[in-house]
Amino acid sequence: MDFKHCQVLPEPKGDLLGLFTDLDETYWSDHHPAFTLEERRKFEMTLAEEAQKRPILFAWVTGARLPLVLERARKHQIELLPHCIASGLGVEIHYIDLKSRKLIIDAQWEDCIVNSGFSAKAVHEFINQFSKKTALHFTLHAGHHLSPFKVGFYFRDTQTNENEAVFKHLREYAKTQGWFVNISHCVKGAEDPEDSFNIEFLPDICGKKSVGQYIAKHYGTARENTIAYRDWE
Repeated sequence: MDFKHCQVLPEPKGDLLGLFTDLDETYWSDHHPAFTLEERRKFEMTLAEEAQKRPILFAWVTGARLPLVLERARKHQIELLPHCIASGLGVEIHYIDLKSRKLIIDAQWEDCIVNSGFSAKAVHEFINQFSKKTALHFTLHAGHHLSPFKVGFYFRDTQTNENEAVFKHLREYAKTQGWFVNISHCVKGAEDPEDSFNIEFLPDICGKKSVGQYIAKHYGTARENTIAYRDWE
């Protein structure tokens, strides 16, 4: 995506107000009538005006991988850039250079991810064994979801209490392995299958909350001055 035409907020420093937003079904949507281009333009304009009155940190925190984030940003005609993008549920953090509009990866965070000890192979082996034992079917994510440090599956909603029992077991096992597991309903606008759940395994330092806290600390944003908003999940 060419960021050169986009507006940027002033450099985030000082007594910051931190704004963290999810993207799909929060900052934009392909099918919900309330998410209009006009409404988001108003928000972008208001945010730009407020940033002239007080220092603001604006961050995107999303489960989507960076290439898909940039593709959707182009599709939804984004005109105001965030200061940083945490993608893949925190697998990667990129900062946007305010002059060049280029993305700069957070090398320190990248080292933490690489040295986390996370094993995609171990996740695959666990899910294969669990699937055979329970006769439950898990469909591996593909395409834009792929990452050495993020392994995801689709799990069809059983519409029974069995869901919670499965999720409890996955969370408990992930904890013993030092993994973070994210379980959420699939998002229609994200081209995921309907009536299914996303189940994603990552290093235990990942997750929207954890990466949001890291970014806030990086910029020196106080917790009481931080606002995060996302969809109903």
